[in-house]
Amino acid sequence: MFYDMAFLHWRRQMEWKPKRWVAVVLSLFSSPFGLLYAGKARWALGFTILVLACAVAGTILPGFAALMVVATVMSLALPVLMFFMVRRVALPVRPWYSRPKGMLAIAAVFVVPVMAVRIFLYEPFRMPSTSMEPTLPRGTILLAQKAGYGHYSAYGLNLGRGSSAALAHGDLVVFDFPLEPATTYVKRVIGLPGDVVKVEGTQVTLNGVPSPNKQLGDSGLVEEQLKEVRYTILAQGSGFPYWQDREFPGRERCRSTENSIECRVPDGHYFVLGDNRNNSADSRIWGFVPADHVIGKVVKVFAPSSELN
Repeated sequence: MFYDMAFLHWRRQMEWKPKRWVAVVLSLFSSPFGLLYAGKARWALGFTILVLACAVAGTILPGFAALMVVATVMSLALPVLMFFMVRRVALPVRPWYSRPKGMLAIAAVFVVPVMAVRIFLYEPFRMPSTSMEPTLPRGTILLAQKAGYGHYSAYGLNLGRGSSAALAHGDLVVFDFPLEPATTYVKRVIGLPGDVVKVEGTQVTLNGVPSPNKQLGDSGLVEEQLKEVRYTILAQGSGFPYWQDREFPGRERCRSTENSIECRVPDGHYFVLGDNRNNSADSRIWGFVPADHVIGKVVKVFAPSSELN
């Protein structure tokens, strides 16, 4: 009996028990790491899949915005659960994945591919304003193709810039705002290098040829066609009688009147406009977009803000 009790005491002494404060702090930082530290690898995997599924579905599927709240609540509730759960965890041997090196290795397996995709291939963005309505309401999730555009950055990590692929008339483009590169803008490409672009009211003339447009009822919506691309613009609100007072790089290539502006696009630059024509700060205001500021071209549009908020 004495030996049994001694063996049991020795075994308890040899058991590994996670520290409560470490588990809680890790859960606050990253929920899966807290579970991994506590020796709950399956829980960590299941929790990660569930939260990611809720977050993705709540972001891109109309009518499922509440799932974003579910994902957030689950992530906030886990540290509380860990506070009470960890004291009951006792393992004969500390699992490799609960050790610092193990968690770093697991993080690298997941983080490195995600970083590589966001830096070199595709990156999601959220439309920050109403300047692209009705095409892109504020809050819309966009997926930009970065491959080929030479803009190697994500999460504030910048690996430099290379040569940029050519854009086409009518493309939706994500770029660093020329006057404040830390800010991301989304606009439509109207003029390519060498083009002569004239904007008068909401009428666009490209190389002397007016772009066809058609009023869509009394809603202020106008269907515009640029080359082979058709899209809808919003022509509500007052015009831009003040743009001729603005200075920007390459301003000498433009001439303006009270209600129009005409520019010859310099090499290596683009002329862009917002689809919300009378409520968009764009090339009429701050000038041309350098090619090396182009982050990528929008290739996918998800749920609008009305479904996300």
